[in-house]
Amino acid sequence: MFMRILRLVIYAGKTISIVLVIIGSMCMDPRFTRNSKVHAASSTDECQVTPVIHVLQYPGCVPKPIPSFACIGKCASYIQVSGSKIWQMERSCMCCQESGEREASVSLFCPKAKPGERKFIKVTTKAPLECMCRPCTGWRKVPLYHKR
Repeated sequence: MFMRILRLVIYAGKTISIVLVIIGSMCMDPRFTRNSKVHAASSTDECQVTPVIHVLQYPGCVPKPIPSFACIGKCASYIQVSGSKIWQMERSCMCCQESGEREASVSLFCPKAKPGERKFIKVTTKAPLECMCRPCTGWRKVPLYHKR
């Protein structure tokens, strides 16, 4: 089984964020696409849900590795001269992204908790259910919530 270890750092505060790792998409040379956008995209897409181990960390708590999932793979992208307007370029950028998500709750042991604070915190995290090639968008932080 193919496994990757990703480190997930939980920061203090009410809303905690996971910074997503961007997996680069494969950019195709427009000379080889010849306006066959659909064929080019479908023949090179390799985007799939992959098992990973996330290491959850929170200040004062013991790091906890948990099994999870990530979208990993490559998707076709291209830039080419427009067929109808030769002075313009056509671009298509596709990225491997989630197309559904699941939630999980995890307890972290915090032996360095201050007096009055709990020794365990409950963290709710998310993971992709399915993955697919979709148009690329900017960075997005996935919220991770905890309750003390």
